Amino acid sequence: MKKGAVSKVDYDNYDTSKMIKTSKPLKLEDLGLRLPNDPPTQINIWTDLEGLVDDQLNLQVKMQFKHHHQFMLNSGLNKCSSVIDLGTGNGTFLHELAKAHPKISFIGVDNQAHMISKTKCVQTDNVKCLIGDVNNPQAIQGIGNVDGVLMRYILLHMNDTSKALSNLHKVLKKNTRLWIIDLDLEHYVCNPPHEAFELIKRLVKRFCDEHGRDSNVGSKLITILKKAGFRSIEQKIEPLNTETVDIAMLQKFIIQEVIVYRAALENAVTDEEFEKIKTFIDELPNSGTSLNYGVTLVSSIK
Repeated sequence: MKKGAVSKVDYDNYDTSKMIKTSKPLKLEDLGLRLPNDPPTQINIWTDLEGLVDDQLNLQVKMQFKHHHQFMLNSGLNKCSSVIDLGTGNGTFLHELAKAHPKISFIGVDNQAHMISKTKCVQTDNVKCLIGDVNNPQAIQGIGNVDGVLMRYILLHMNDTSKALSNLHKVLKKNTRLWIIDLDLEHYVCNPPHEAFELIKRLVKRFCDEHGRDSNVGSKLITILKKAGFRSIEQKIEPLNTETVDIAMLQKFIIQEVIVYRAALENAVTDEEFEKIKTFIDELPNSGTSLNYGVTLVSSIK
């Protein structure tokens, strides 16, 4: 292995099941994770960090499914007979939805073939998963008959959010429901302010900037949706913070985000800066710090 290469075994051999079930505050060392000292210049986070990304997606669902599910219920999920999940990832969230709603047909779409292969490992009768790219207008032409469209954490993977949502509006039938759940850096808040938290926020913004994405698109969604022609738009901010989420889960979620972003960016975080982030996360349970991870939830209707 070349110097600086990221070995999947560093992450794949870590069993997270015991950590997930406990509310005991953890230190970084307890997570069994390390930051690559010399990340390669070119890295595909979906494949080179596959084990870590997969664990992060599963952890995300463990922390957020209940709230996201309730949000969808409050905005018409039970009125749907078919729902498509654009950017389904490994399908964990979709399969949880399908189990909760056996009378609804669900379709998962993702442009990563290896992610779609993971979704097929879970057998759920009312779920079908396909390879497709939401950035390709032709790929969404065939989804006009569904009653609902879910887009979770996909905006930062879209080349042009405004154009994509406008194209989506054109192909959907009247009264189709749309749920968007995604990052909103305007609601990344730390009280009292902390240098390490600003480093984390800067890391996320740089990842977006270097990949040509708007890190503040979450705060612009209402305007974008109105312009595209959607109506009955409602927006809520996710209560994903130190008061509502198991602190051990939140610690693990944040450090894994840092690892993924730093591995994907060259010279993004120095060793000294990472030590500051590590200390900040280690001390989070007893520091009295109030931290809110910025997530926006938006519902609308065609």
